[in-house]
Amino acid sequence: MDYRIPSRGNIYSRDGRALVAQADAVAIGLDTAAVDLNQEDALLGEIYRLTGVHPETLSGMIEAWRPYGYYLPVADISAEALAHARPSWRATLGFY
Repeated sequence: MDYRIPSRGNIYSRDGRALVAQADAVAIGLDTAAVDLNQEDALLGEIYRLTGVHPETLSGMIEAWRPYGYYLPVADISAEALAHARPSWRATLGFY
């Protein structure tokens, strides 16, 4: 027997604008051990540009977790936003 979870429906405001809608998303995170110290500022700048997460928010966590190589979840962004950022994203190490 196949088991399928139905997709959720969209939720609209009274004037017809989508309040909640289906979208493709991408999770961005870091392997803290893989973040190159020489590229950390560029990496954090790119994350800020894509997600709005300030570099100061992440730098302390990266430093504390670097010896352990923990996965640090950062944010979810739309697949569309990632598609527009792809050239600079590929040039920056540490994204998953």
